[in-house]
Amino acid sequence: MGAYKNRSITGVRPKDEEKVETLREVIMPNDRMGDIPGEYREQHLAFLEQYRKLESERKRLGLIGLKAHVLSTLERNPALVELAQGKMDGALSFFTGSNSFIIESMEELQMPQIDKVKMLVRELLGGDTSGHADDHVERVAQLAERFASKCGEPVDLQEVLLTAWLHDVDDYKLVGKEQAEKLENAKRIMVQAEVVNSLSQAVLENIAAIGYSKRLNGRQPQRLAGQIVSDADMCDAIGAVGIERALVYACHHGGRIFDPKAWPNVNLAAHEYNADGNTHDTDGFINHFFEKLLKLKGLMLTEPGRIEAENRQQIMVDFLRHYFREKNVPEWSEFLEKYLLKIANVNDLQ
Repeated sequence: MGAYKNRSITGVRPKDEEKVETLREVIMPNDRMGDIPGEYREQHLAFLEQYRKLESERKRLGLIGLKAHVLSTLERNPALVELAQGKMDGALSFFTGSNSFIIESMEELQMPQIDKVKMLVRELLGGDTSGHADDHVERVAQLAERFASKCGEPVDLQEVLLTAWLHDVDDYKLVGKEQAEKLENAKRIMVQAEVVNSLSQAVLENIAAIGYSKRLNGRQPQRLAGQIVSDADMCDAIGAVGIERALVYACHHGGRIFDPKAWPNVNLAAHEYNADGNTHDTDGFINHFFEKLLKLKGLMLTEPGRIEAENRQQIMVDFLRHYFREKNVPEWSEFLEKYLLKIANVNDLQ
């Protein structure tokens, strides 16, 4: 049943509907999962998951999905099919000819390069403890995909996903400052995944301009796909997950959690932030909010990114307000409010 559902971008083909119904009556007479023999249940669930993904992708395909639906409508109307076969072969060939949008869209949906890249990135980053492991990359990819669907401008989804999955494989915190500029890991992975050269060059251009330290140096992505991933990457550094990542990083690298006598350097320059190839955030978990995290909302490049960052910013602000109150450090509460007012004024001027 799952195989029939996944044969076409529009679901079950008209000519297969009777077969599917017969199978359903045999396998699931009561329309319950319990009807399926245990040894086949996992396979059936896998097909259902593929079908759900196909439905989700179809909705984002725009014109491709629309043409697929037109084809499906034609298939379901015998009169139209008969007419097309007789007097309108040219019209029908628009949908079913050698340049079929259905075939192209299915190839796009499969995106074999993405699957290969995912596997290689997970192998490379799986043991990372700097906050840039494969779980971070996967969250960035999912967030970037959501931003791409809401940005209101056409963007190459494959470029977005490749940029997202590869944006940290040459991060200076992982490979060292000198090696990071060469993007050797990203190049090698795309070669292994057989990514075409034009797409590979676009992804490398994006990656080379993504990162907070690069923004401190005045660099930012120029391509929309790069801007989307940049926003997704920064959003994953803030909010509830951002708090967790900052704490884990501080603990793994010997940084203190909070010293009420150690005030943050709120005007941290680029050469100070990544001096000797290291970030400055080992100076303290709480200080890191003022030296970087609370500034990220003002660096968003897309509207979906700005909306998401606004929500995540509030989570961090609420956390800090509660934290300082419970730690009984009113001077830090006052410092926080003045700091928030200052960065709000800066953002208004941008």
